Amino acid sequence: MLCIKFNAGRLFCSPKSPTSCSCKPLCTNKNNKTEPIYYNYSEINIESMPKCSYCNKDDAENQMTLRTWVGARQENALFYYCSESCKNAIEIFSIYVNNNVKRFLYLILIVILAFIIFPLLAFVFKEKQILFLGFSIPIFILGIVIRKYPFATPETSNKWGLKRSITVMKYIGIVLITLGILVIAFNLALLFL
Repeated sequence: MLCIKFNAGRLFCSPKSPTSCSCKPLCTNKNNKTEPIYYNYSEINIESMPKCSYCNKDDAENQMTLRTWVGARQENALFYYCSESCKNAIEIFSIYVNNNVKRFLYLILIVILAFIIFPLLAFVFKEKQILFLGFSIPIFILGIVIRKYPFATPETSNKWGLKRSITVMKYIGIVLITLGILVIAFNLALLFL
């Protein structure tokens, strides 16, 4: 017996296969009784309308292709949108990414180099203060970079939409800025005590 349980609590049961023309039951046990086969409809892959690439709402009917940076390379990306305001926001953000991605990558490279150089300087000069500054200043700079350029990964943007991923990246930047300031303040307090 085929049984499909829907979220609303309804249950569809049929003793025969819905796709076959035979009169045989779907499955039988030793006593020639049919055993139900349960399918949860959430496990069934149902093709649905794509989500808006900006606001992540369902039923985005329109699509456009823009040449933009996806990860570390520039390619033609397909964007879905639900309204003209979402389309304009996607285009504006794509232009912003195309104009600033190289600057963003250079700044991230500088931050990574600072994370490498400052601990080496602390090791050479045997100074703990350099080590504290070596971690707090790059964290502070990284926060500023992420706040200014809120570029999330393509997977995050696809899952949450551009609007939410930009907001999350800006909040992460604020947290990193705050963390950098707190570590710098703690380091300065240790110097003067």
